Amino acid sequence: MTDTPPSAKRPRTPLRTAVGIGTLILAICLNIAVVQSFGGIEAVADRLAALWGKAPGRMPGGSRLAINTKTNGPPPMTEAEALSFLQKADLGDRYAQFRAGIIYDNGLGGVTKNTAEAVRYYKLAADRGERKAQYNLGMLLHAGREDMPADDAQALRYFILAAEQNDVFAQVTLARFYKSGNGGIPRNPAESLRWYQRAAQAGDAESLAVLGYYYETGTEGLPKDPAQATTNYLAASGKGNAWSNVKVGVMYLTGTGGLQKNESKALALFDAADSSDASNALAYLAWIYADGLYGIDRDETKAAGLLKRAADGGDAWAAMKLSNYYAHGQGGLPSNPALAVKYLKQAADGDNPIAERRVGLLYEHGFGFPKDEKRAAALYRRAAQQGDADAADFLGAMIQDGRGGEGRDEVEAIRLYRQASKGGSAKAMYDIGLMCDYGLGGETRNPDQAMIWYRKAAAAGYPPAKRYLAAIEAQQPSVKSAPAP
Repeated sequence: MTDTPPSAKRPRTPLRTAVGIGTLILAICLNIAVVQSFGGIEAVADRLAALWGKAPGRMPGGSRLAINTKTNGPPPMTEAEALSFLQKADLGDRYAQFRAGIIYDNGLGGVTKNTAEAVRYYKLAADRGERKAQYNLGMLLHAGREDMPADDAQALRYFILAAEQNDVFAQVTLARFYKSGNGGIPRNPAESLRWYQRAAQAGDAESLAVLGYYYETGTEGLPKDPAQATTNYLAASGKGNAWSNVKVGVMYLTGTGGLQKNESKALALFDAADSSDASNALAYLAWIYADGLYGIDRDETKAAGLLKRAADGGDAWAAMKLSNYYAHGQGGLPSNPALAVKYLKQAADGDNPIAERRVGLLYEHGFGFPKDEKRAAALYRRAAQQGDADAADFLGAMIQDGRGGEGRDEVEAIRLYRQASKGGSAKAMYDIGLMCDYGLGGETRNPDQAMIWYRKAAAAGYPPAKRYLAAIEAQQPSVKSAPAP
């Protein structure tokens, strides 16, 4: 989701050196061991040098557009109101049964919370067709409680019942769950799109915004259609969707999407988003101010404040970026390695692939966390499945060595290296060179092909490849030997 105009200023700050990052890591580590895998400590240092490098200037959200799910909860209720609903519920009133479920679910009107009673009353109303009870019961079954395990199969059933009755909350919930494969509900992009479309037809702002993004990028089964994307963003913004407010604000700043340039309208929309608690919109604004995009003056202090609010509101991209700020002491924030690690972990838990890869690296080598290669491999796999090239390379190295609970499989390792190289991983290019040089992973030994990959890795900036090529340039071709695998 990178629609940076030609006028955008995107300052390039070099990554910290391996030594500087090593100093930071020393400050947060409980213990550090010299790691000999992946070519020894130099190769590890090369990887650590990028650990808290500045996050890519890519807009937050992307194909995993963040959505806010905060609700204010039910309004308070007097004891007399609660008693009235409970009496009517016991007489068979369907709506009163739904309200009785809310009473026990939330402990309203002086009634003690009781999950079993909440489920019982919700189910009485839901099985008689009360769509709000179907939705609430689905949410309760999906979340589970200490006294009741989650049941996603039943939750899905009730969500569908409510959604088919045009309950917009249920339609959006189904769309989200099918998009991400939440809990025991299987990922189903086609069903996700269908329910977003149903909810958008009913005027749901979130669904309009999500479909706008799909039309903008031509993803998730929709054709690329800039005009339709603009229509959706404008409709969502008009309904108060904070993320779309920022999107439309950018259009006014740049005069795109068929809108005339209008800085005052743009800034008014930015202010509206800034005044919201929508973490995805706050992250979007932080990205703009951090990099000084679309003619907006660069302001890292403002960006830091927005990142903190967005990260504390649950936005994974913001948490990753905030981790960088605390690592480097940017934006008026103090250098704080403990908070850097905390927010990095939060971002990984939020399924941010870059954070997953970085936390995996910490677990793999026991930096800041107890060494846990199995957890590292799982994090690398999750990140690689989301397209992170370096994570695919790191996972390939573990599989090549048979570490992290992964069986030793050189063929799978080189497959991952090739996947990573297509994504631009310089280290993966070097690793493919090694496999060709030594005839590993089912490859026929081919020193000439290996040299092609070493040169690719060096051109992409991988230091060990540069050092190796520099070393052999001083030798006769006849005495060339492969680098240590």
